[in-house]
Amino acid sequence: MGISTVAIYSEADKDSLHVQLADESYCVGGNRVADSYLNMPAILTVAVESGAQAIHPGYGLLSENAKFVSLCEQCNINFIGPSSEMIKLLGDKDNARKTMRAAGVPVTPGCDIVESVEQAKEEAEKIGFPLLIKARSGGGGKGIRRVDSIEQFEEAFLSASSEAQSAFGDGACYIEKFIHPVKHIEMQLLCDKYGNIVCLGERECSVQRKNQKMIEESPSPALDEKTRKEMMIAAVKAAKAVNYVNAGTVEFLLDMDNNFYFMPDTWHYSVRGLAAISLEGVDGILTALKELETHGYLERRQLRQPNGRLGQTEYVIFEKPRSQPCMDSPCTEKPDTVSPNTVPPDTITPAQRSKEGSSKEQLSTDEKEKTVSQPSRHRYGMYQNVLFSDEEVQKLQAEFPADYQSRIERLSEYMASSGRRYKNHLATIRSWARRDSKQSKLPAYSHDNYQYKEGESL
Repeated sequence: MGISTVAIYSEADKDSLHVQLADESYCVGGNRVADSYLNMPAILTVAVESGAQAIHPGYGLLSENAKFVSLCEQCNINFIGPSSEMIKLLGDKDNARKTMRAAGVPVTPGCDIVESVEQAKEEAEKIGFPLLIKARSGGGGKGIRRVDSIEQFEEAFLSASSEAQSAFGDGACYIEKFIHPVKHIEMQLLCDKYGNIVCLGERECSVQRKNQKMIEESPSPALDEKTRKEMMIAAVKAAKAVNYVNAGTVEFLLDMDNNFYFMPDTWHYSVRGLAAISLEGVDGILTALKELETHGYLERRQLRQPNGRLGQTEYVIFEKPRSQPCMDSPCTEKPDTVSPNTVPPDTITPAQRSKEGSSKEQLSTDEKEKTVSQPSRHRYGMYQNVLFSDEEVQKLQAEFPADYQSRIERLSEYMASSGRRYKNHLATIRSWARRDSKQSKLPAYSHDNYQYKEGESL
């Protein structure tokens, strides 16, 4: 294309391929993301001094940071993505709902921002249960609670608001009707600055786990031609309503009656939700995903969070396998295994063994089967390193209904930062809870303690 390229890199990435292939390369900081890829002054200095005309942000890091985009605009550098005003506008999901509603785009039944618990209760009774309490700001599934009855509402509302305040600095919430079962459909758009808009079609992203998409499929098998056309028209209306420029995605929920609704980007569909509308259970769906990956139809991609840390895993599906499946010889691909240190210990206690005079080698066949046969475990937490069976998750939710998610994140971040491993993660959370209760009041766990702030290092 004849376009010269300028690469930036951290000290840890000095030998990376993109550094070698670029026409010019500049180091913007040390090994930590906060010192390099989140270092706005350093990145913009390189852009100005090198004479770069545009910045391609990629994904994660500063790609959705309105302040960084604004600084690019002030430096007369094209940011390849939405404008700063656009990011601000659509980042407020309450404002996005109002804008879409005014443009004639269907939105999920619900109410706007509620100022108090009392007002929220009144609106909840009008909407009806089940419903979702959702944070106005942020993403990643934080600040969202499902409520099935008025008795659960106040506690859930305060919990969602508190989590949103800790994670995003904004505790404002609104309420939506919980529509179930549904599909998650995304319409892809290309929009230029002259008002021309082309809708490229859809991706179905209904298979998700822990608020992250695992499979994207196109065309969607859930759409008939009539609904597809209606959804494409609505997506174009949405883009025109905000004068959107660049490539973009408009996300919708599709119910079983082919009604669709605009959805702000914090709504996510889970594997369990998919299991509820299919003949397969959770384990069956997860097994199918592993099979697809083994045979080359599925590719894993490690996602980066806005703070630059590696987060959860995204899966992309292909019509044809990317590699030949391993049939006759052992598979050389890295398996999705569990660290030995995270597997619960044998169910036979030392006292029992002493009493029976047995060792591991002397266990009966039945005892060995009990020891080896462990319930299927799934990965949770920001770093996907907390392991629970479905039964353990149910116990955790029952014991800590208001803050079980925060407790999972606390353990996940501690394990990731310290390198510690625990044999039983449910037992660890219980132990920490007992320890905390014995101490004087401790400050509530807050994601802000781990997030990058301007002018600070991680």
